[in-house]
Amino acid sequence: MIAKITLLTCLSLSIFYPFCFLLNVNEPLKQKFHHFHIGMPIVTGGVLAFFIGNADYSTVSKLLFFTWYISLFLVGIFNWKKDYLDARLTFTANVIGLLAFASIISEVVGGGFLKFIISTISALIYCASLYAMNLGHWYLNVHGLPIKHLRNAAHSLWVVLAIRLIWDICFILSAKVLYLDENIRLLDFMLQMDGFLLWVAVFFGTIFPIIALFFVNEILKLKNTQATTGILYVLLSAILLGDIAYKYYLIKYGIVL
Repeated sequence: MIAKITLLTCLSLSIFYPFCFLLNVNEPLKQKFHHFHIGMPIVTGGVLAFFIGNADYSTVSKLLFFTWYISLFLVGIFNWKKDYLDARLTFTANVIGLLAFASIISEVVGGGFLKFIISTISALIYCASLYAMNLGHWYLNVHGLPIKHLRNAAHSLWVVLAIRLIWDICFILSAKVLYLDENIRLLDFMLQMDGFLLWVAVFFGTIFPIIALFFVNEILKLKNTQATTGILYVLLSAILLGDIAYKYYLIKYGIVL
């Protein structure tokens, strides 16, 4: 279970994090901002390549993953000496990553379009929160940057979290889960000892970050990037905690939240 959760978390980071560059596609951040932000998914993907290459996954999954990884690696090399990253080129390379993600997800948690969509939303939330926090650090090191970059990152995270919150409410109120050989309502399952941690997932993974982003937005109006970054640290920790719980119930019980 721990190995699967770690795999999915690292896979989400390496494939979806580069999409965050699209937030600044019309006005890219310069001064070698992309070095860490493209290097991190490349290094994470390289570690995953070792494990996926030796794991019992299908040939299609491995082929898609390694094709994506080589493409991203070449994009990183091509842009390394430039002042900023070509976000459109990165997006093109990462489309293959989406196919690899879908294929591996189907092998780890089972097939189904809904599981792919929820896993994608989960990955976007995690990567957007990590990107916002890292971007906040960049503001502390480079002075004079327009505040809109950090605001766009926070608002984008807010949108994805709102989508997840709406889905969580609808799914919890309507879905059923197989528990002890009986189909029971998901809400009733969440009142059982085995389902209690789902409340942790929903609160820390969705509700708390939405509330925290309200304060982020208000502090950004004061242009206090240091305080904003501090809140984003806490927000990222909460999202990671919730994400682990979400993945646990997805793998063990097939609950798509």
